[in-house]
Amino acid sequence: MKRLISVLLSALSVCLFIICATPVQAIGLDEVTAVSEGIIAYKLKSDNADSIQSLIKGPLAEKAGASSEWYAIALSQMGEYDFSAYNKALSEYVSDKEIRSATTREKYALSLIATGGDHPYIAETLESSPGEQGIMSYIYGLHIISNGYTSEKNTAEKLIGKIVSLVRTDGGWSINSESSDVDVTAMTLQALAPYRETNEELNSIIEGAVILLSERQLENGDFSSYGVPNCESTTQVIIALSALGITAEDERFIKNGNSIFDGLKGYMLPDGSFSHEKGKSFSDMATVQAFSACVAYERMLSGKTPFYIFDKDIEAKAETQTEVETEPVHTEEKDESVKDAPISYKVFVIGALAAIAVIIVIILAVLKKCNRKNMLFLAILTALGIVFVLVTNFSSPESYYGEEAVKNNPVGTVEITVSCEKILGKTDADYVPDDGIILKGSFAFEEGETVFDILVEAAKKYGVQLEYTGTPQMAYVSGINYLYEFDFGDLSGWVYHVNGVSPSVSCGEYKLSDGDRIEWHYTLDLGNDIEQVNNEAF
Repeated sequence: MKRLISVLLSALSVCLFIICATPVQAIGLDEVTAVSEGIIAYKLKSDNADSIQSLIKGPLAEKAGASSEWYAIALSQMGEYDFSAYNKALSEYVSDKEIRSATTREKYALSLIATGGDHPYIAETLESSPGEQGIMSYIYGLHIISNGYTSEKNTAEKLIGKIVSLVRTDGGWSINSESSDVDVTAMTLQALAPYRETNEELNSIIEGAVILLSERQLENGDFSSYGVPNCESTTQVIIALSALGITAEDERFIKNGNSIFDGLKGYMLPDGSFSHEKGKSFSDMATVQAFSACVAYERMLSGKTPFYIFDKDIEAKAETQTEVETEPVHTEEKDESVKDAPISYKVFVIGALAAIAVIIVIILAVLKKCNRKNMLFLAILTALGIVFVLVTNFSSPESYYGEEAVKNNPVGTVEITVSCEKILGKTDADYVPDDGIILKGSFAFEEGETVFDILVEAAKKYGVQLEYTGTPQMAYVSGINYLYEFDFGDLSGWVYHVNGVSPSVSCGEYKLSDGDRIEWHYTLDLGNDIEQVNNEAF
């Protein structure tokens, strides 16, 4: 019996040694490529495109300036495609629009660089935007410089110095708190990575931030932001590690046997797309960031430049490009066209057009000018008028504002408040309420509705002006009640909280739960002046 126990213990020791000595399975190029190909397949299917090239020329170009920039950047770093239609559409967009957000301008500039353009907008953005919106505008500005653009006002040395000056005591970076945030720290490392070899002090700071990220990694291999494990935080760390040449097998980023890619795949859905949180539904932002992370890692394994260092041999192809229509700025104001107007007025307008056409025919008959050319011209003109009426919707302020949405299957109730208390005493504008509260109310919501959906509904009900850019899912709220970003300084604008906490996703992606308390605040300091509460209290 003793001999048997001794043999069993020896065998067990050998097994334990083998298990402990066996390295974590390598994350190869094929495995990462399979994830990115799954995302591409999903994107092609959802946008009804039969190839990556048709996706770029069609849906991405049509949504240039609204929601397609990160896909365009990632695809430009994945392979050689013709981005001429997209680049032309984005060039027209930035030329026609007044873009108030500094980081949005920088994103457009990076997308123009990535897709082969040398638009004057890029140099103008580098000259004017870094520093306007705190650390993120320094980060994106440094990316532009890393791609060969220069500015006397904003040099690489200056922006690196600004970024280094903002490092937190724990070794990372954040937007509006003393404690570092995983997303911001990872994005900062992405920008600093190209400069680490020539600056020993900077290299030491980068190593400290890498250690911080390693400590913040969760047991499943993923990362969290504001106490919520999520896909986007994990993707930003992957892009940062790829820029630094750190592979997923690095023991600093293995937790409980799980690599960072194990953590990422925990958010993958059966159709190849990704969710923001585990067990939740599709998120466009999570999906495109997961795609970007895969592309960044593939580039590192293949010995190519980091994700934000764009290949220099990308050229704009085809001098003649097809005109594409860009996504407009969406506004909802008391004196402008709005969506969802009743269709009844169209019958009368079309009838009026037909009546006018008949009168013109009678006049032409009296004048004996009813020839084929005149009749064809009249028919075309009338048809164009009818088409215009059918594809546009108009409503009066009286019929639009005050309208309450009908909720057939409500699943809960939320409270919403829109406040501009921080500007009280700084303006005497008559559209600023005396108490700073623009609107406050309670709304029922249906499954899947978001913070943005309720904001639009509240603006309708209370007759409050609302302006935003992008698609509803990726909406960027630039103005409420005629108060716009930058009206009270470079760091001013609108931010939202849910249950006292600033979420890490777009208001169009934050899906509501019963009892949620939504607060929109006009901030003077990128949200630093808006008090947050401990997330654990809710």
